[in-house]
Amino acid sequence: MVGNNNRLVKEKNESLIMEVIRKNREISKADIAKTTQLSANAISMITSSLIKNKYIHMCRIGESSGGRKPEILAIKPGTFYSLGIDIDTDGIRFAEVDLAGNVKEIKRLKMNCIRNADKAFGAIKKETARHKSEYFLGFGIAVAGQVDISSKRIVLAPNLKWSNINIADLIFDRADFYIENEAISSAIYESLNGICKDTDNFICINSKSGIGAGIFIDGRVYRGENGSAGEVGHIITDYYGLKCECGSFGCLETIAASHRIASMCGLPSIEYVVEKAESGDKRVLSVLKNVSKHMGIALVSIVNTLNPRKIILGKEFCLYGKLLIDDILSFVSKYSLPSSRNLEILISDAGDNASVLGAALLPQLRIFGK
Repeated sequence: MVGNNNRLVKEKNESLIMEVIRKNREISKADIAKTTQLSANAISMITSSLIKNKYIHMCRIGESSGGRKPEILAIKPGTFYSLGIDIDTDGIRFAEVDLAGNVKEIKRLKMNCIRNADKAFGAIKKETARHKSEYFLGFGIAVAGQVDISSKRIVLAPNLKWSNINIADLIFDRADFYIENEAISSAIYESLNGICKDTDNFICINSKSGIGAGIFIDGRVYRGENGSAGEVGHIITDYYGLKCECGSFGCLETIAASHRIASMCGLPSIEYVVEKAESGDKRVLSVLKNVSKHMGIALVSIVNTLNPRKIILGKEFCLYGKLLIDDILSFVSKYSLPSSRNLEILISDAGDNASVLGAALLPQLRIFGK
């Protein structure tokens, strides 16, 4: 029992040091000691082990403050890495990300995934087959819908028309995988490597085939009682509106999801909507004006309820959000409570890749004690 306790303490301290190095990017052993309150001897032993095992490296020699010049430590790039997989209705994205947060590769496989779970996971198995080295940490899967991260099961993905899918049955020869809701994956990316690194209370809202949110409260993911928190696409903004996939009427995503916007404009895709809007098409601009109003209605409810510091618009919001953002900001400013005066509403700097990059981070979280 004593041996087990010692091992657990060692692993906890290793994770603590890894997280301190990750957050600071570059840091000396003396500054690690100040932050962690661990002894200099313990830090020296742990960092030596982490260097030997290629998790960290000495990236440079620092400036002297009167004594010996300090060794500056950083996460070692290009060694350990993981794979992110983002499943959507019209294709699958893959992203390789190393432990230092560097993106090695992003690629997209176009395919119809609706009602095609077997086909989608067949493609995923083929892609993951080449990732089996000692430095491969595993792969994370992001999917829009309700997931059970403990049993690694997709409970319900309405836009994919998937329900009750045990991923282990489809990837039966791999145990090194994790699963997460697509919007929460985006929020994980924004928290670790994106524009919310110094923000504990924020919400990521993604739009494509639907609209979902990843919520961080006090620096932690908020999932709700049954893991389905964040279904902001089903906030009703028009009681007499269109029927939604969920069975209700007038949900936000019946108006503001990108494929719905394209349909209302009579155009084949959101890219065409952006092109027409930028050329001054009155019909398209009228549709977008209505979309921004309904986004504003939903965001005011969210802001007044959760009081976040930031709201990040992602996925295909990154394509058309610039056409809505001024109207959304004006609406939210006018109708939200004064407690939201410091709120920022921003468009993700990761474009439409935040969720796949977040999925790639899932196997890395344990290393940093998250």
